[in-house]
Amino acid sequence: MNGDRAGLERLVADDYVLVNGAGQVQDKARLIADYVAPGFKLDPFTIEEPVEKVLGDTALLGGRVNMTGTDGGQRFALVVRFVDTWAKRDGQWRVVYSQVTRVAKP
Repeated sequence: MNGDRAGLERLVADDYVLVNGAGQVQDKARLIADYVAPGFKLDPFTIEEPVEKVLGDTALLGGRVNMTGTDGGQRFALVVRFVDTWAKRDGQWRVVYSQVTRVAKP
């Protein structure tokens, strides 16, 4: 979804909340602004130890990710565990909540 504002607008609920790896709370507007900012790009990644649970009109998707990319022209690398909570609204799945935890380096 790198730089795909329309895709993010469609998939992220208007009342979305993210608790990021620094413990800060962000809303939909901030998430999208960060993902479409010039100089920001995530490299392709694979979700390890995936978590996939569907409970009626709610789904929990998450796992562990070795995340690399560029932010403001600087390379970064970090390992995180995350969970996204999706809700089916008006027949469409939208992410409503995400929590990210940085995994400490050994």
